[in-house]
Amino acid sequence: MSPEAARREAIAYYSECWVGRFRSGHNERSHAIHYGMYENGEGDFERAKLLTNDHVAQRLGLDASLPARVIDIGCGVGGTAIHLVGRHPSWTFYGVDLTAASLELARELVREAGVDERIELVNANFEEIELPVRFDGAYSIEATCHA
Repeated sequence: MSPEAARREAIAYYSECWVGRFRSGHNERSHAIHYGMYENGEGDFERAKLLTNDHVAQRLGLDASLPARVIDIGCGVGGTAIHLVGRHPSWTFYGVDLTAASLELARELVREAGVDERIELVNANFEEIELPVRFDGAYSIEATCHA
């Protein structure tokens, strides 16, 4: 399969499968497509996804009290950035995703969370985008498989 065909297939999958799931109430707390990290054998899938988000923030090694600009590569519907911006009030996020339908929902969720001043969302191929600014941290959760 050509890279362009693979890209179209991924866009269709996330647009048709995941956006519909989220709109019907799937993962209402985390808005996460990614898997989660369980703590002490706990079985709460939503909490496990939020723990994954927190682990990602910890691994960035940024001081939570200082301003930082972070890029979310393959941000999906924005769940990780929305969660982390609430936990780290001085950080701002730049989310990049190839799927316009995911970003449409992400923009709704960002507005509902009242964090639209701190999260910018861009519809682009993260392999080809020219970044407008320098970032203090970067992460990608289960998106590099599409690179």
